[in-house]
Amino acid sequence: MSLITADQLRKAAPSANPKIVDAIASQADVVFTKYNLTTLARVWGFLSVTLEETGGLRVLTEGLNYSAARAHQVFPVIFPTVQSAAPYANNPEAFANKVYGGRMGNVNPGDGWRYRGQGLIQITGHDNFALLEKLTGLPLLTNPDLVTSPEHMLECAVALFARYKGILDYADKGNWHAVWALVGSGRATGQVINLGNHEAALAKVQAAITSLGKAGQPNLAPAPAAAVKRASAAKPAARRKAGARKAG
Repeated sequence: MSLITADQLRKAAPSANPKIVDAIASQADVVFTKYNLTTLARVWGFLSVTLEETGGLRVLTEGLNYSAARAHQVFPVIFPTVQSAAPYANNPEAFANKVYGGRMGNVNPGDGWRYRGQGLIQITGHDNFALLEKLTGLPLLTNPDLVTSPEHMLECAVALFARYKGILDYADKGNWHAVWALVGSGRATGQVINLGNHEAALAKVQAAITSLGKAGQPNLAPAPAAAVKRASAAKPAARRKAGARKAG
């Protein structure tokens, strides 16, 4: 029996892209075990992030087609006026290079677009792709689109998720606020961007996946009872993270 199944994923995300569902279900046994996602709570934590970041397992690439007005609204520091955003409006590549250029290790021309948010947990920035290349051995700096490929999307997401210090313990304890803050842009402040979306995603995952199957490993333990009830303990977030999926 597989750790998780395509049917469970479809129950959690009814509008999911079938290719994404199949990629996760077919590789979960190997990848989850390799990176120690071996308790139900850890799987819940990872998949709750995945559902939130992909709009319910539907979108693997960050949406950057912003109007000038929306760009000014979401990124007022970068675009202090609507007029300042106008040259980048409805031009995703130029927009990405403006918003992400010069940070997160993006130092070369075009890096903002090349290393825009992609994959199951929206991996963003040269430095994160470089770290992930070391973790997985995949040539991600020269081929960043590998994080969206059916063969590698799950390992790329899980490897980076599990890399955050303490995240697996936080999941086992049901401290979802800490899990979501670590993966998102709230590591410094402890805030969770789009908190309500994360909570809704977790509820769907918990309802769909109530136990793990077997993958030949002895340490597939159920989640602690307290973990099921901790999602509502998080505090509301103050703002949306930079590089949100939805543009307008």
